[in-house]
Amino acid sequence: MNEWLRERARTFPQTDAVPEAARLPTLVAGTRLHAGVLIAGALALVLAVVLRRTKTGFRLLAAGAGPRAAEFAGIDVPGVRSAAFLTAGSVAGLGGAVELLGVAGRLFDAFSPGYGYLGLAVAVVGQLSALGTAAAAAVFGLIDVLSSLLQRRSGISAASALVIEGALVLAALAMPRFRRREERAP
Repeated sequence: MNEWLRERARTFPQTDAVPEAARLPTLVAGTRLHAGVLIAGALALVLAVVLRRTKTGFRLLAAGAGPRAAEFAGIDVPGVRSAAFLTAGSVAGLGGAVELLGVAGRLFDAFSPGYGYLGLAVAVVGQLSALGTAAAAAVFGLIDVLSSLLQRRSGISAASALVIEGALVLAALAMPRFRRREERAP
């Protein structure tokens, strides 16, 4: 067991609750909608601007799309990759902090139940663009909330959300093939 997660009076691994003053404020009373939504939206806008309107974004996209061509053009591909990994890690850490300070309120064993894999699905549905991914994340969140509501009210399994999310991923993966087919048709 993780000893540093153990509270004095409890036997299951978790930290003490985050003080209320350190928590993210709730935006709509009676819901779990908190200021993390604003942080995520601002971050998506910043990343969209950086990726599409700056030299740094161009270098990053070029290094990802064609590393050999980018090196030939004088872009330091290993340096760009390192910067991308550091930035992605920082954004993931910010996401964890928002989850901790906005929703969970404490650290516990299995704090992240597969958010990284869910993030890959969201990125695929968002067509790998910053704003598209933000919109896809909102849709996935809505599906999750509605599936919990349907489970409580109608007894429908919450796992049905996984089926819907899987269908969205498959549709997003099939979309380029249909676009190519439409382009070839007279």
